[in-house]
Amino acid sequence: MPIDPARPSPRGAASDHGSGGSLDGGASDNAGRGIRRALQILSLFISDDTGLSVAEIVSRSDLPKSTTIRLLSVLRNEGLLYRTPDGLVGPGPVLLGLARAASQRWHASPMTASVLNALMAETRETASLFVMTELSRVCVFRVEGPQQVRHHLKIGDRSPLWNGATGLVLLSDKANSVVERVLATAPVGFDESAFRIAVRSTRESHVASSHGTREIGLSAVAVPVLDTTSEVVAALSVSGPTDRFTGANFKVFIRAATLAAEELSKQLVGYPLFGSSSGPYP
Repeated sequence: MPIDPARPSPRGAASDHGSGGSLDGGASDNAGRGIRRALQILSLFISDDTGLSVAEIVSRSDLPKSTTIRLLSVLRNEGLLYRTPDGLVGPGPVLLGLARAASQRWHASPMTASVLNALMAETRETASLFVMTELSRVCVFRVEGPQQVRHHLKIGDRSPLWNGATGLVLLSDKANSVVERVLATAPVGFDESAFRIAVRSTRESHVASSHGTREIGLSAVAVPVLDTTSEVVAALSVSGPTDRFTGANFKVFIRAATLAAEELSKQLVGYPLFGSSSGPYP
């Protein structure tokens, strides 16, 4: 997970001086650490369209400069990163194949697109679908609202599970041990007790909301999408400016999102959320 320099580092952030020696020492823990760091660097480019300077990569990755430069060299040699003519670093050509495969696998099915478009039309706010990947959440589909002031979100955006309504929904059917692992990635000073209470509340009510937790002035409501075994496989959200998520509007958003999620859940019997209608559910 890329570390936002604007917030305190997670308690579990890796150091370049822990036990185990160098990246190429051959031990499995060192190899795993090197892979995680390389992926951490690659993930910085998910939300950046123009490229980053080496100094920006060092700052945003929160890794030592020597480690960052070494990993950048390896990633460029493998074609995963590319140095642009103006000296910036960007995604390399090898990623085109991965992007194509991922796009085909996670392309919203016609049913999913239809339900989210209808939800956006009813609420006039951004409708999004998130899935859980290890200890984070990823936006895999979204339809932006038509209003000039709205929540802008990119497909592929990755966020921590401890921050926002969709994280609470995705964790609502997970074991307490998973919740504790998520809390271990939260910044120092994070209100762990309140988060545990919010997860328990979401388990009971099957709905979560957030106001200004990810970004000041941004609110969201989220509900679970369930498979045939009642397992949470995705979180469906409606998001937009906080001043529109009050009173009657707020109740309308919850009801609309709940009905949309129920429709998606019912269709999962034989119709996947992503990919072709005949393909297996991811």
